[in-house]
Amino acid sequence: TVRHVTEKQKDDVFKQYNIERSGNYEVDHLISLELGGSNDTSNLWPQSYSTYPWNARLKDRLENKMHKLVCEGKLDLPTAQFEIATDWQKAYVKYVGNPL
Repeated sequence: TVRHVTEKQKDDVFKQYNIERSGNYEVDHLISLELGGSNDTSNLWPQSYSTYPWNARLKDRLENKMHKLVCEGKLDLPTAQFEIATDWQKAYVKYVGNPL
């Protein structure tokens, strides 16, 4: 799947979360495309670059790790999708380790 989030979708996401659109955030996929997520606005949320340690860059590492595990057959896709969507920070500690 290709990442295609329109500017209108991004505006809608920031408005939905009542956050002013700025360079401190990215509009991220709750379930990443590499884990079968979609570009639907319901799968998008503003994620900060500046929060520490839980930020957009850290979540990207988790997405890549989970994608690798799914491809290797070490993690089934529905579990990966559920864990990243319900508590990505807990999933990060489980699959990558404690970032602190």
